[in-house]
Amino acid sequence: AQPFRYLAHNGEINTVQGNRYWAMARGHKFASPLFPEVEDILPLVSTWGSDSMSLDNMLDVLLSGGMDVFRAMRLMIPPAWQHVPGMDADLRAFYEYHGMIMEPWDGPAGIVLTDGRYAACTMDRNGLRPARWVVTRDRIITLASEIGVRDYAPEDVVASGRLMPGQMIAADTETGELLLPADIDERLRRRQPYRRWLQRYVQRLDDVDNGGFSAEPLGGDPLKTQQKLFGLSYEERERVLRVLALDGQEAVGSMGDDVPMAVLSDKPRSLYDYFRQSFAQVTNPPIDPLRETIVMSLSTSFGRNHNVFEETPDHARRLVTASPVLSRDSFQRLLA
Repeated sequence: AQPFRYLAHNGEINTVQGNRYWAMARGHKFASPLFPEVEDILPLVSTWGSDSMSLDNMLDVLLSGGMDVFRAMRLMIPPAWQHVPGMDADLRAFYEYHGMIMEPWDGPAGIVLTDGRYAACTMDRNGLRPARWVVTRDRIITLASEIGVRDYAPEDVVASGRLMPGQMIAADTETGELLLPADIDERLRRRQPYRRWLQRYVQRLDDVDNGGFSAEPLGGDPLKTQQKLFGLSYEERERVLRVLALDGQEAVGSMGDDVPMAVLSDKPRSLYDYFRQSFAQVTNPPIDPLRETIVMSLSTSFGRNHNVFEETPDHARRLVTASPVLSRDSFQRLLA
């Protein structure tokens, strides 16, 4: 049992630590006449409870501030849209626009929720939690991780299906209408002229002139000097980079690491060695932009944050890069 206000889920929110930090940093951007003294309710998201609690806190804030439940859930838990071929252009624009407002709360998780009117279920972009639904003649909808949770005669089934990764389904308890993923997508894409806003205000780094900058290739002693300045060891050069360059694949090694942590080492270490990535070995969200391109993207945007509750062109005033790692040429374009 998950005794929260709006939702429950059967997975985990692996990005919850980052989501909490961003909620704290962005707290003053949640301005709504429905809670005029937003400073009195900061922090908006619990920093000590479970991932479910933090997720519910954020949905609570968005709905309490007047946001539509479908927009709120797609803002928090969008599907993988960046590299999906054939996606409607206006729907893609909706997700790109909202990706500039808030980062995803990433699973894997299957989430059920209600705002009092709509009873809904959504899958995160990984789709690692099954969700099957059945509608019978008595107008009862059963949604569970497998078929057979409720007894019914096969001839009484009028509709059935399963949620695919990133999809959402909802039942309107006031009208009795069942909203399938396509119905919800249609509602979202028509809310605002997102595509026009993006076309007018988003600036792509690749389209920015670099001011005539040209990088000369390094070699010989200058290259060795730069390698030493950046702490590139002989082992990294020979065991890692050389394999990548010659074979086009990553070197295979064991999981053991007998090297002292950088902070405790008596040898000079690269700045990057002081950081370690925290992830779940089995259920972690995609982290490989080459092998898992269909469900992840390295696209990064720079720009000012605005009020989360306002749907205005201001959110689209961003500089977008294909990767957070900038080459010398890209950095010059950014400065330009």
